[in-house]
Amino acid sequence: MNTPKQYSFHKFLFALLRPIARFFVFCAYGARVERNSYQIKPPVLVLGNHSCFADAVLMACAFSFPIYIVGATATLQTRLGRLVAKLFGLIPIDKASGDMGAIRRILREIKAGHSVGLYPEGNCTVDGSMLPIEASIGKLAKQVKVPIVLMRTTGGYLSRPKWARTKRKMRVRARVVEVLTPEDCRALSVEALSERIVAGISCDAYQEQEKTLIDYGGKNRADGICRVVSVCPACGCEVRFVEKGNTFACPKCNNVCGLDEYGYLRGGEHQTLCAWCAWEKEHYEQEAEKDRVLGIRGSLFEIDKQKMAVNKGELLVGAGEVGIGARNWLYRDIRGVVLHDINHLLITAKDGCYRFVPDDENANILPILNVLLWRLNRERKEKL
Repeated sequence: MNTPKQYSFHKFLFALLRPIARFFVFCAYGARVERNSYQIKPPVLVLGNHSCFADAVLMACAFSFPIYIVGATATLQTRLGRLVAKLFGLIPIDKASGDMGAIRRILREIKAGHSVGLYPEGNCTVDGSMLPIEASIGKLAKQVKVPIVLMRTTGGYLSRPKWARTKRKMRVRARVVEVLTPEDCRALSVEALSERIVAGISCDAYQEQEKTLIDYGGKNRADGICRVVSVCPACGCEVRFVEKGNTFACPKCNNVCGLDEYGYLRGGEHQTLCAWCAWEKEHYEQEAEKDRVLGIRGSLFEIDKQKMAVNKGELLVGAGEVGIGARNWLYRDIRGVVLHDINHLLITAKDGCYRFVPDDENANILPILNVLLWRLNRERKEKL
């Protein structure tokens, strides 16, 4: 927990850097925090959707007091990450499993009168759709006994998709949509409160685009798309798409798809990337059911020991176990797996926390993730 002396320093630092940060996110993302009529005073718990890398800065800029952001433990892997975490009071959390230590830290910070910012999705969207939010968010909202501020960011995904290597026209907006008082939280059941929170922060990029139809422009819009899709809807083959400008083609059947200035797909069976990714997820879940073995070459690092890889080789996701080199886990020994960055995996097992990094920076890790999650869910169902 941050001490009173640290909090005083953070108040000074946030006040000093807030105008600079607002100018930076405006230049980099065309991002603005819209004014609201809510009178918000600390301590509060701020909850928001996670649409782009500017979200945390926008959340910090939206208030006149420090917000301690909850972020991935993997952020502490670099010197810069550790420096930022120390300067701004980042609350580290293991994204791949239920991190009760992080929850206790959140409760201690709020009890001390500090404000905390959290993204219940736990990850930045890959395809523009909202990620599932655990119903336990309602339980946390009841536990903190302070106002719950719901923030929604729009335009983040289509301004700069997580997988993209090129910029578009940046038009990101963040605003407070609702403030739930402690009395509001007490009056609702955990389930009803969770639903209220999800409804408040939810933003599907394509549903929003249907209303606004913003031209995001940009050149080489398809550059990087092979990092999120790898099955051709036309021929059903698993391929590495050939990217060229605003189009990408299947090397097997030569079917060409394009990505227009509004973020929609043209020339294929799917109009949006989230529809394509959902279709691919079903494809790989069917492959998982057939006990197919998937593999991808890369390096495995321990979260606490970043400089040297624990193992190098091919990460094999089999029917009964997962392994790379001499390191193998049964599914019952894996507590959680989650995507990090665009194509890294965070794996929490009984023997520690790990980060898998593919050798190919353009590799699509989603097939591995989908198969892993399906088999982990099967393992848990069999235990019941």
